[in-house]
Amino acid sequence: MENGIGLDVVQEAIRTVDFLLSQNRSRYPGDLPPTHPFKLSAWREGKTRMESDGPFFEFQDSSAVTDPLEETLELNRAYAEALLIHEQLHQVKFDPRMREELIQRALGILPATELGRFLEIHSCAAALPRNIADSNERLLEAFNLITRRFGEASALAYIMLIVAGLRARSEFENYGRKIDLLFQKVVEGPAVAQMLEMVTLNGRRAGFEPQFRLLVALRERLWQMKPSRLAPTGFLLSKVVDAYLSNRPGAGNVLGLAVLDSIMIGKLGFEVRYVFNAGVIILEVIVDNRSVYWDPTRQTPLSFEPLTAGKRLKVSDLVGLTYASIAQQYFAQTYWDRAIENFQRVLELMPDSVETYMDLALCYMRKNQPERAIRIVNEGLKVCPNSPALHHLSGNAYAQANQWRNAILAYKKAVQLAPKLPEVWYNMGLAYEKMEAWGQAEAAFQMAIELKPDYCAAHLALGNLYLEQQKPDKAIGCYREALKHEPNLVAAYYNLGRAYYERKELDNAINAYQKAVKLNPKHAGAWHNLGIAYRDKGLKDKAVEALERAVSLNPNLLR
Repeated sequence: MENGIGLDVVQEAIRTVDFLLSQNRSRYPGDLPPTHPFKLSAWREGKTRMESDGPFFEFQDSSAVTDPLEETLELNRAYAEALLIHEQLHQVKFDPRMREELIQRALGILPATELGRFLEIHSCAAALPRNIADSNERLLEAFNLITRRFGEASALAYIMLIVAGLRARSEFENYGRKIDLLFQKVVEGPAVAQMLEMVTLNGRRAGFEPQFRLLVALRERLWQMKPSRLAPTGFLLSKVVDAYLSNRPGAGNVLGLAVLDSIMIGKLGFEVRYVFNAGVIILEVIVDNRSVYWDPTRQTPLSFEPLTAGKRLKVSDLVGLTYASIAQQYFAQTYWDRAIENFQRVLELMPDSVETYMDLALCYMRKNQPERAIRIVNEGLKVCPNSPALHHLSGNAYAQANQWRNAILAYKKAVQLAPKLPEVWYNMGLAYEKMEAWGQAEAAFQMAIELKPDYCAAHLALGNLYLEQQKPDKAIGCYREALKHEPNLVAAYYNLGRAYYERKELDNAINAYQKAVKLNPKHAGAWHNLGIAYRDKGLKDKAVEALERAVSLNPNLLR
């Protein structure tokens, strides 16, 4: 006896539910929605009746099962059956819709909706977000588990929501509903609905032509719902789904649209592959063993022309690109530690990403940790030893560490690989200047200017070099050249004043300092030098006023 219910009553309820399930089994797959995975595969393969490999999830002997998600799905199936038994015992009462869902689930039919799938997946410890979110390895293992049972579209949606920061069951319930709503809006489009009805009801295997027409209808529907869908931001799946269901004109960037589109395509049973080409993630959709190419960013016709260029991407690359975007956001907000954490995750997933090595090294340089930046760059150089950008960054890191000889060696390697990079020549000139190698510094600055005549920083640096060597005439020419290209360059006016002062041209010096303080009234050095020039000119009142202004801005000038 349990809760006053006799064992014979419980056994009778079990037998009743067993009979109910056996009677209902024959209704399927007829009663399943046209977007159920079994129905989608049936018209592709020409299935017209229930076969052994139908929509029922057959659980093996538990001793032979090593898949934790399968174990969880069987527990959930058994729970649905137990609830039906409880109803027979008059302990609960379900409405017809809920009873139908429990009957399907007790039969082993997996949910067709993302809401139902997410809730089942979320109950599996091996796919629980808090257990896998901090490990790329566990995240991808969960992706493979989910793919085997629910397909790649659901698996991609689930892990991309984890990458977007979702953890709680209620959050997955919320976005499961949103993805279902969006998909429903897509398949309710007249052209999509017509093609789905055609391929579902004709009872024959659907070859390339009807499947391709369904794909075309799907694409047109997605653009119809959001005609200006490409946006500069929006790479997280949660944000793109929210945008698609809102009145905002844009939905997502290249990455966000590629992920969303691949999920919508995958939910109709198509296999999707990814190619990164010319800054765009092109979707390669397999239609009856033929490749069809889908550009998520442009409303152009689907293409059959094979992509000869571009890099093949895996799902792990999509995850890596998403973490890279998250890291870049933190970088822009100067949250260096969070940026570093995400860039490191990118390298675990995409160890050949030169850009990520550079971004990670820059984070350490922003934190004034050049030694760590040097180590990161050296790791990148093992992957891509002939990258001019990495050698240039290596030189900058060595320079920040005051290792000028190593910096120069790195810059030389960069210009050997790419001689026409003016920034490298400029930085090399600064390093030579630190070593007081004046001739080499001058040559490097001149090379930078030759490659980029409007390079104001190089003109300014060359002028400073001449001024340091007591060559004010040459310095004045450099500062004036810089001001041709950037008329409001305060540093050029300030140093121009210094050069004129060295030549005892007080009026020209005063004029240059006046322009400097007009552009930047808080430039203490310019006010100080202006005061000295006024004093030498015999303008005592103006000298006192300028010097007082300088001291008020920088009290250290009193010392």
